[in-house]
Amino acid sequence: QRAFTTFPHVTHVMTVDPDWVPHVDTLTKADLERDVAAYQFKIWDRSGVSVRYANWLARHASNLTFAYYVHEDFRLSNGLPPLVVKELAWEVSEVEPNKSWHNLVGHGEGSSASRSHRRY
Repeated sequence: QRAFTTFPHVTHVMTVDPDWVPHVDTLTKADLERDVAAYQFKIWDRSGVSVRYANWLARHASNLTFAYYVHEDFRLSNGLPPLVVKELAWEVSEVEPNKSWHNLVGHGEGSSASRSHRRY
């Protein structure tokens, strides 16, 4: 809501982890449509072998929030995620610098303060 008030002219909002690097050549604003509530984009893992998708690109709206428990998710004011989600060819890659969020707080092996379940 604060972002909507501060930047009312913005059409879409994309949230990324601090250890993600965008593939700039895949980001095309012309891919965004006004009648689509949210988009998912591809996230390459640190090894560059596997991918997952996130719906963290959404049409800018006053009722959009970002919830966090084990993993983050966009939510509307009714507490539900956007119902219309379109897949984009947009891509980002995870990187693992020595002092990234994942190493210090999140999923990193060296982290004693992980807020997420370990992946096996």
